Amino acid sequence: MSRYARIFGLRKIYFYFLLLLNLSIFIVWYEETNYGSLINWYGNFYRHIVYRQIYANRSDLLDGHRLNISVVVVVNNGEQLQKEYTLAHRTVRCYCALHAYPLTVIDLDHWRYRDECPQQDFMFRRHCALAKWLSMNPSIQYALFVDADMGVINPDHLLEHFLTNFEANLPPGSFDLIFYERIFNAEIMAGSYWAKNSRFTIEMLRYWANFSVPSRNPFRGGTDNGAIHAVFLDIICGPQCSELGARCLDLWADARHFGELRPFELCVRAILGARQQFRIDPDTSGLKLHLGGDNGAGRVLLVTDFRQYWSRDGWLTGNQWSPRDFLLHGWQLRLNTVRKFGNLFIENVSQSSDNF
Repeated sequence: MSRYARIFGLRKIYFYFLLLLNLSIFIVWYEETNYGSLINWYGNFYRHIVYRQIYANRSDLLDGHRLNISVVVVVNNGEQLQKEYTLAHRTVRCYCALHAYPLTVIDLDHWRYRDECPQQDFMFRRHCALAKWLSMNPSIQYALFVDADMGVINPDHLLEHFLTNFEANLPPGSFDLIFYERIFNAEIMAGSYWAKNSRFTIEMLRYWANFSVPSRNPFRGGTDNGAIHAVFLDIICGPQCSELGARCLDLWADARHFGELRPFELCVRAILGARQQFRIDPDTSGLKLHLGGDNGAGRVLLVTDFRQYWSRDGWLTGNQWSPRDFLLHGWQLRLNTVRKFGNLFIENVSQSSDNF
């Protein structure tokens, strides 16, 4: 074999080696970026469990500070809690048992909600169902509405303490509804909020549930995510800002996916400005609420300081958390292999209050 043939053969081997190396690097990069199977496997291999002392004790609260608060979860059917949201729901159930908070699961398959909440979109029906449930349970002072995929990451918090922080320097029960701003995109979060059991709250939730969304395209305005911004627009927009509001609504109607929904949300936030507290009088705002003999006034709080949040998206930190955290959003079994949500699912870990 000539010297030139040997050189050519070595170059060919070198070429295929580099090709195989680059292809392997690309496959590993793509797999870990989009699926993360190896990292998820390593996460499951790590079995060390750290036990933390729980200091929060609801029995220490004075009578005047202990409120009748129920945690409320709404699902299309009860089977979802045994499958898709099993871990999240088990943590919420254990937390409520630990601190003696009533836990209410509203099953939209129940005849009462089928008849009285006829909305086609589940995302809207759940707010209607909560309004109906509040009207049937007058003894409940507050409801903490949570998405079914929200789990308790840190049970060392009491619900009353959140309300106390929101109402600092204000009389107790000052707000009817309390929302928060999502950290990563300034969106008003539709999946968790505090609802005071008041006539205003019930009518406001019904107003939101029955909101007319754009129908120019199948995206339908991002359902209740987009609609809550339109509701806030109605809260503050009487005739004085109808022109600006109309521009925002045009952006909403043209949105075909969540990326295009964001300009509408930012448009609404620009009109809202830095305001966090809103006193709503249906006679002067754009809201059309049926409050009967009530004076019509209600107050809504939008929390924008993340240090006061009771919940946040877990994927922001790969589900790593700090003592300030309480609920993490996004605990769905179908997302367990998606890298950006991290891997928090460890099989056969006791969820009992003895170990929680």
